[in-house]
Amino acid sequence: MRKSVFFTGVTGLIGQFIAAELLRAGYELIFFTRSKDGFTARERVAKALRFVDPYLAGNYSVVDGDLGTVADMQVSADVIFHAAGETSFSEDKRSVIMKTNYHGTKNILQFARKNDISELHYIGTAYAHDFFSSNMVKEDTWWDENKEFVNPYAESKCKAENMVRKWGQEKMKNRSFVYSPSIVSGRSSDGLITSFTGYYRFMQSFARLRDVTSKIGYNSSLDIPISVPGVLGATINIVTLDYAINLIKRLFDAGVPGCYHITNPNPPEFDYLLQEGLKVIGITGPSVRRNPSDTKKVWKLAERLVKRGIADYKPFVSYNTIFSQKNVGDVLGKSSVSHPEVSSTLIKTLMGFALAHNFDKARVYEMRELELQSKERSDLLKKIQQEA
Repeated sequence: MRKSVFFTGVTGLIGQFIAAELLRAGYELIFFTRSKDGFTARERVAKALRFVDPYLAGNYSVVDGDLGTVADMQVSADVIFHAAGETSFSEDKRSVIMKTNYHGTKNILQFARKNDISELHYIGTAYAHDFFSSNMVKEDTWWDENKEFVNPYAESKCKAENMVRKWGQEKMKNRSFVYSPSIVSGRSSDGLITSFTGYYRFMQSFARLRDVTSKIGYNSSLDIPISVPGVLGATINIVTLDYAINLIKRLFDAGVPGCYHITNPNPPEFDYLLQEGLKVIGITGPSVRRNPSDTKKVWKLAERLVKRGIADYKPFVSYNTIFSQKNVGDVLGKSSVSHPEVSSTLIKTLMGFALAHNFDKARVYEMRELELQSKERSDLLKKIQQEA
């Protein structure tokens, strides 16, 4: 008999795709989400699932609520899959970030205790840890909550992960699973993604700069010789959406409790990602190789605007961090951690999708819906012709 799964975060990037995989596999899902922006909780769930697969069939129900009240709820379920989270790095949003990621997870654990649920799957992040002081980040390391964090997001996820792992040790029967993705990019086949954070947010600053220059007459490839914050040789651990979902689903099915890095064993260097992305945008010149003092006065404003736009991401382009995937390899086999090469072709696919949708989640959903409606009309016409 398939387990019933109490699922948070279905409207998020990883959540909607994992939820679809679990429904396809025959799990009964209880989606926990809130009404928002004029849409009911059920409508938001339906929209998220339809985006992934308009023909998706499965057994699910929807509970309207938020993480602030979940601790007091009485629900019958075998498993919790906690994918809900706030992904902003902004210090200005600290209270919201901590409320959602830290206190929300604390409430989920209280909910698990109240309802005697002993299996919890949690979506963390590889970058919650002290990756600035070590070349190798191990999956089973316990993290210092009193250190100085680079942003409130990292702090909230670090503390939340520690709570989940401690809950897993409270009782012999408790089983905790922590999946820690690095920087998730689009699907390798077509670049599809709904959350333009991480690498996208970084590159969006250059796309906006290109938009501005286009409006004042620069319509061909533009050379902007400015300095970009970062360190030569630093790597960015970027993974494609399909790779991340595949690993998480297989680890879920394997059922071995533990902490797992959903990361790229061969991450590309930051400068390579930057230059290949700039080619797609249509800009040359920005480089980590340039000295800020060499930037000509005419480009100083552009340099300041770019630095301001990517300030939150500077720590992530300044170190060469390796994330161990020993636990993943032990459970699934070493061949399972082979990530597709982050080539110029892949970067062109990822950035092409982002540019086509203007780095806008709402536009992605709008264009996807138009695409689905067109396909449904075509499928209906074919069916009518076949029955005629």
